[in-house]
Amino acid sequence: MQYELYIDVFAFSNFCMDFLALFLTNVFLGRNCPVKKLFLPSFLGTISAVFLFLFLSDYSLYTLILHFLVNPVMVYFSFRENNRRRFLEDWGVTYLVVLLVGGVMQWVGQTLFEGRYFLLSVLLTLLISLFAAFVWERQTTVGKRIYEVKLFLAGREYQMRAYYDTGNLLMDPYFHEPVSIAASPKLREAVKELPGRLIVYSSLGEPSGLIWVYTLERMLIYKKKSVVLVEPAVIGIADGKLSLRGDYQMILNGKLL
Repeated sequence: MQYELYIDVFAFSNFCMDFLALFLTNVFLGRNCPVKKLFLPSFLGTISAVFLFLFLSDYSLYTLILHFLVNPVMVYFSFRENNRRRFLEDWGVTYLVVLLVGGVMQWVGQTLFEGRYFLLSVLLTLLISLFAAFVWERQTTVGKRIYEVKLFLAGREYQMRAYYDTGNLLMDPYFHEPVSIAASPKLREAVKELPGRLIVYSSLGEPSGLIWVYTLERMLIYKKKSVVLVEPAVIGIADGKLSLRGDYQMILNGKLL
């Protein structure tokens, strides 16, 4: 049995699949990567897939290189994660989304259009994916207030997820700066060399307490379309977890955004 391959259709479907996978991973994991930055990695991934398909006679080798070299590189250049765990999360979710979107596209093409109207199948799959992303954004109310944050101290950076709490209006009485709260063992160890001060705070269930506060060089808060620079950044170090589910490790001050 022989098959005819239309290279333009092959390239177009690959690009759509790669871009949709990266876009949905960006939404589902809340990476806040600008959508326009996903086009180039998707395009380069498609070019690589076409090149390998045309010049490799061994299909198994083609599949291995595509899945374990091209796709991981494409994911890395989309989200630029230096943390190994987060990179594996990006790669794993992207791979699962590819399988899911591919299944939806095949179902749409075979069930609704009986194997015809390929471009219409792609368009309908795109609309279904955008609707899923919209529903996800609407349902994850807490996720809308969680941002990626980087703290800088002595040439090192500490990355964590932070919940924006409009009710946190704690101020440093000595330097009159807004105080954010972090619960990070690595950061706790790093600030031991800094001069700290105890300030009074109050929270739900605890009318009055003391917390150690330190001044860091700066903090970057990554919003969807912008980056907020806080310089200097005043951080209170909390004991234990701030989130029971581990969604975030920091609570941003309500005055920062």
